[in-house]
Amino acid sequence: MKKGERFINLRPAVILAVGIISGIISAYIFVFYSSAVFFALWAVYISVFIFLFIIFSKNAELFNKKTITVIASFILCISGAFSGITIHKNYEAADITEKSYTVSGKITAVSGSEDSTDIILGDLVFEDTDDFTSRYKMVVSVNENSFDMPVKQGDYISFTAVIKNFGTVYNDRPSVSYLSDGIKYSAKISSFSEIKFIKSRSDVFAAVSNFLNNSLKKGLKNTEEYGIAKGLILGGGGNISDETLSTFRFAGVAHIFAVSGLHIAFLAGILSFVIKVLKIKKPIGAIITVISMFFYSGVCGFTVSSLRAAVMFSVMSVVDAAFNKYDPISSVAFAGTVLLAVFPYELFGAGFLLSFGTTLSLILLTDPIKRIFAKAIKFCFFRNGKKEPVARNPHVHELSDNEARLIIEEKIKLEKRDEKIDKISAVSAVPIASLLGATPLSVYFFGYFSSVSAAVNVIFVPIISLLFPFVILGAVIGGIFNISGVTLFIPKIFIRLIRIIMWRINAAPLAVSLPFYFIPTIIFYLALLFFSGIFNIGQKANRIITITLILVSIISSVSYTVYYDNSVKLKTYYDGYVSATLVTRNDTDILIVTSETTDFYFIKNIVKEVKDGVIENVVVLNKSSDVKSVIRGMKDKIKILSVSYFGGANTDYPEIYFGIPLSGYDENEITEFQSAVKGGFTKLGYGYSVSAGGKDFLILSDLPEGNVYPLLPDNDYDRVIFTSCEKFVKERYRTSRGVYEIKRRLKPELYNKYRKNSCGITIEVF
Repeated sequence: MKKGERFINLRPAVILAVGIISGIISAYIFVFYSSAVFFALWAVYISVFIFLFIIFSKNAELFNKKTITVIASFILCISGAFSGITIHKNYEAADITEKSYTVSGKITAVSGSEDSTDIILGDLVFEDTDDFTSRYKMVVSVNENSFDMPVKQGDYISFTAVIKNFGTVYNDRPSVSYLSDGIKYSAKISSFSEIKFIKSRSDVFAAVSNFLNNSLKKGLKNTEEYGIAKGLILGGGGNISDETLSTFRFAGVAHIFAVSGLHIAFLAGILSFVIKVLKIKKPIGAIITVISMFFYSGVCGFTVSSLRAAVMFSVMSVVDAAFNKYDPISSVAFAGTVLLAVFPYELFGAGFLLSFGTTLSLILLTDPIKRIFAKAIKFCFFRNGKKEPVARNPHVHELSDNEARLIIEEKIKLEKRDEKIDKISAVSAVPIASLLGATPLSVYFFGYFSSVSAAVNVIFVPIISLLFPFVILGAVIGGIFNISGVTLFIPKIFIRLIRIIMWRINAAPLAVSLPFYFIPTIIFYLALLFFSGIFNIGQKANRIITITLILVSIISSVSYTVYYDNSVKLKTYYDGYVSATLVTRNDTDILIVTSETTDFYFIKNIVKEVKDGVIENVVVLNKSSDVKSVIRGMKDKIKILSVSYFGGANTDYPEIYFGIPLSGYDENEITEFQSAVKGGFTKLGYGYSVSAGGKDFLILSDLPEGNVYPLLPDNDYDRVIFTSCEKFVKERYRTSRGVYEIKRRLKPELYNKYRKNSCGITIEVF
């Protein structure tokens, strides 16, 4: 670093972003963990802001550009904390008694798969003794394909069903995805016949969305091509089988089914091309871009992912038009600040972090990686007999015309060669930069990353970017002139080819399951920052620090992995629908499922824990649990070698189901137990005996409400694990070898509220 040069060039937009992010993080800590930590953190914040204000006002006017930026950042910090706490408080206060209601509302969005449909309702009205409304949304799950749905976006409907509340805790951990999306309630109905149409009041957004959807239906019929096309231009998909969806997911390209940055980028590319062709001035072009972005988000139902992308690209367009010098980091930081001011809990969502993380990694890492590739190409192809030509110095002696011409031609060849190398290096650098920024986040949120994602996206994204405008154009022209079958014929062929290619790739075995370690990940991202050259410390120092940090990250990750791989782990899950315990021992995984349904979050958590994506045996413990339901939910995400079940609903199944061998239970492992209740003893459930790490465990099946203590068999267990806890969650269970007690990190009030559906614990046995 040269004398007088700053360590880092702080941009005002970045300081503002840091302010609001700091405030939101403090709110998160306050509502989920500790008020004391919250106040301690704010003592640090205030000290830092005062220090910066004094430093920036020294030898300058009291209110200059820097001090005003610090003040604005502090105000945003306060705003972020206040909005975070208030939004969470209002969300929790919106809980209703979980029972059957007649509910009416407006359809704002529809998504689904081959055999189910999710309807998002707004403008909710609950009919009860006293009718009441809610400003939050509801997701209604229907066990039917969305293709023949008798209602559409913009329609007002009503139905009667048991309504459940979404909370902010899942498996003993904060979960704010529904809070961020504004979805508070859920309901399940079996068919569309249970839905009553009230009226249709489609706004312009819903009208355009329905027009495009109907055109796609007519042109592509009830096929997977329709589902993929709908997902591509409107989001949500539909008519897509779990198998096909899994092939896209494991290849790392399932993001096409949720309108987000990719779709908005396609639209921005189209608008940019049109604006350049028509020679529209930048300010007017920026206005057109902003209006188009938000209109498209409205057509997609104003989903948070589409709004996030619209805000991001709109801010970047306005900044580009308003300032002579475009600074991409400042644009991204300002876009993030605007978005978090409206949706503070987006900060903890996969979509926000992956979108902004990938964008920043492209901005910061593409050039350094491109330079490495360029040097590597020159090193490989222009040495050892293939040296690059060097132009002669024309001042050495007087040149003839022929020599001067040869030197000029030589220089032109070098320039063309370097230009080609730069293009090749740039194309190669983009997916690598994206992969470096996104991989740790993907591992954290999904438990794995696709090893072929970068290669597939390099090929896949350009094809989709060309397909995107043709699908929209075909749907529009086909809808206007009622010739969708003709206008969508060519897009249909391309979509079918893409689907076949995805099937041929079969990326599932190439999806690498990795553990996520917080500290090594932070060190890794810090290494990327130094690698990007954002710190002004000189090339040599940058390289040394980068290599050192990467080595520390790798060594610490390996150490953590060895430490955990040599241990036996038992992890339980329960969220009100799913209860299960995963036992990892001797490089094998056994999953004991004690309820009959599996959902996305359950599968995501299992995938993160399972070694190599393989479960040796799934034990379906309860007699009422349905093997078919359990396997269907997991078979495309995890390789299951065998399934054992305990009687009841499973006795009529064949020995092979979904290609997986089934068998009955082992009498040495399954144990019946009883529970002490008023009036006597009642046979209640079943336990699975596990020996691991020299200790004996008993994993109990679901326990209904109202029971106090289970009366266990004569065996002496070191630990007894309850998956569906209810009253057991705060109790101790004493054995001759020790006392078992569940401990919590959450704030007591949240723990007490969610204890009945948040009994996930992890026990390490060494």
